[in-house]
Amino acid sequence: MMPDQNNNNHAGLIAGGALAAAALGAIALMTLHPTTGSPGHDSVARELIAESTLNSFVHGGMIGFVLVFYFALSALSRRLNESHSSVRAAQLLFGAATIAMTGAALVSGFIVPGLAEHYVDVADDQVFRAQLLALSETNQTLAKAGSLFYGVAILLWSIRLVVMSGLPRIAGFGGLFVGPVIAIGILTGHLVLNVHGMGLVIVLMGVWFMLIALQLIRGSV
Repeated sequence: MMPDQNNNNHAGLIAGGALAAAALGAIALMTLHPTTGSPGHDSVARELIAESTLNSFVHGGMIGFVLVFYFALSALSRRLNESHSSVRAAQLLFGAATIAMTGAALVSGFIVPGLAEHYVDVADDQVFRAQLLALSETNQTLAKAGSLFYGVAILLWSIRLVVMSGLPRIAGFGGLFVGPVIAIGILTGHLVLNVHGMGLVIVLMGVWFMLIALQLIRGSV
């Protein structure tokens, strides 16, 4: 085996293994995602503070997994030949999605709980609710943009995969389903990014990521 081929196989094993682990980890984290409105709290601020540790853990972990996604899918771009416009566009959109999703997680996991600490003993929380609404809109805008970019990136990579033979082609057809479902769902408003909607996005992407991880580990791409 030539040194370059050996290095490529080793890089594929690392990228594929990291992608598979991150995909499963992200799905697991979504099952722990806290939601507001649980009983036993006399204010939204107190509830957010009570859940801040779990909230930070979930969103901090998700940021880590999002970065791993970018690392692993960069390897896919190299394997699919970055000279193709569709591959370069996919990598660009995936990078934009990484930034957007990181921002959304920072807002929900760290900025909102930090803000709540300033209003926990305030009798009139109208100002807090107004600021919370603004942050919620910020989070939703970033999450929608990130999900849309993810969907289109998956579609563009899959266009390259379907012209290949064997297992990569299967992953390509999977992406031709997953990518448009996410993108069209966001554009039409049918995919609402509450906890359940975001969970669906993560599961759909996770299935496709597992297919790609298998190709990277096997050296099929």
